[in-house]
Amino acid sequence: MNIKIEIKNRFTGSVLFSFEKEENTIKDTLLEAIKSHADLRGANLCGANLCGADLCGANLCGADLCDANLCGANLCGADLCGADLCDADLCGADLCGADLRGADLRHANLCGADLCDADLCGANLCGADLCGANLCGADLCDADLCGADLDFSCLYFSCKSRKPKTDEKQRIQLCHHLLSWIKVSENATDFEKELFEFAKEYANRFHREDVEKF
Repeated sequence: MNIKIEIKNRFTGSVLFSFEKEENTIKDTLLEAIKSHADLRGANLCGANLCGADLCGANLCGADLCDANLCGANLCGADLCGADLCDADLCGADLCGADLRGADLRHANLCGADLCDADLCGANLCGADLCGANLCGADLCDADLCGADLDFSCLYFSCKSRKPKTDEKQRIQLCHHLLSWIKVSENATDFEKELFEFAKEYANRFHREDVEKF
């Protein structure tokens, strides 16, 4: 029996694309829509199971992907500008070079995700799990990282990573790393040694119990 699935606009309810086949799924329909170059801006894909889907380069600007399963999905170069990815599962997803400007990624699972060169300018990552994520080259200007788990993630030291919104836990974590460099340095300046003594109490509030205190 054929199953017809429609992808609708989240704001107007108008049908953006429809597809019918035997044992049809939302993943099949979305892949067919992308293949057909359908305009999927503002698509309602809330809660969709798109695990492992190849969405490379897809235009999902403003789409509702809240609670969607995008675990292991290929979103390399995808346009997700302003998309709602709140509580979405993006564990291990490839978001390399993706446009995530202003996207809502609150409490999203981005554990192990590749966000290399992604544009996260103004994105909301509050409470997101970024454990082990690759953020090398990502633009974090005005991104909100408060409450996000950055353990074992790869952050890039550049102008792009200078101005995110952070919380005390993350700043303590960064301070601990800085003081670790000073502690093992053979050419630390007198000023750096003074800084180490001044800031070590603050750095010792590092949340990881397996990390040696100063």
